[in-house]
Amino acid sequence: MSVITEQPKSISSWITIQKRHDNCPPGLEALIDADHLLVRQVMEFFEAVTGYETNNRYWIKNSAGANLFLAVEENDCLTRQCSGSLRPFLINFKDASNVTVAQAYRPMRCDTCCCPFCLQELEMMAPEAHTIGWTEQAFTCCYPKFKIKNRERDKTKLTITGPLWTCSCFYEDVEFNVYSAGGDKIGRITKHWSGFFKELFTDSDIFGISFPKDLDIELKIVLLGTVLLIDYMFFEDPACGKRKDVPGMCC
Repeated sequence: MSVITEQPKSISSWITIQKRHDNCPPGLEALIDADHLLVRQVMEFFEAVTGYETNNRYWIKNSAGANLFLAVEENDCLTRQCSGSLRPFLINFKDASNVTVAQAYRPMRCDTCCCPFCLQELEMMAPEAHTIGWTEQAFTCCYPKFKIKNRERDKTKLTITGPLWTCSCFYEDVEFNVYSAGGDKIGRITKHWSGFFKELFTDSDIFGISFPKDLDIELKIVLLGTVLLIDYMFFEDPACGKRKDVPGMCC
């Protein structure tokens, strides 16, 4: 007598899929099978012409180029103009229905090796006000480094290491490598060269982020928030109006 195995296999597959969905914050299901995302900052023409700092906005796209989310900075005018790229922020990730499905919060911190006890950090929440992970800047003198931690902040799940020079003025992409807790390279965050005039006159940037498809969904979301933190730290115009095209953490 033959044994029918299709049904148990089907049930097992369904349970696996169901567990993956149960671990996913509502509204972020599009990230479950994603292994590559594109983060494109919306160009603000008023800011480009006048130099008046506006709230940043980013389109989050999948590998096919379809819009998944719109990340919108929530900040006041005085903070934007006075603090520049060092400003604290709350960024809301909105879906197609304009519902906030995740938030990234960055407090006011320093980002240089001169202040090793007050370095950058980012809290990622999904859904709103529900912390799922943290990004912490590590103290280094040259190569920028970040630690991706769990919601309790007691375990480092991933590390990110950037290049000695984060300048993107030589027609080349800038890469930050992503490593597992065991030290294996599993992905990268790439700041794409967007053209001479766009790089010179605007701070509208394009990033690509790659990671394993089966990476924990919460880590994917924290990595997405880390892309925005990296943009503010290294590629956004500071209050003085001069781009920080310098080694690592130095300013």
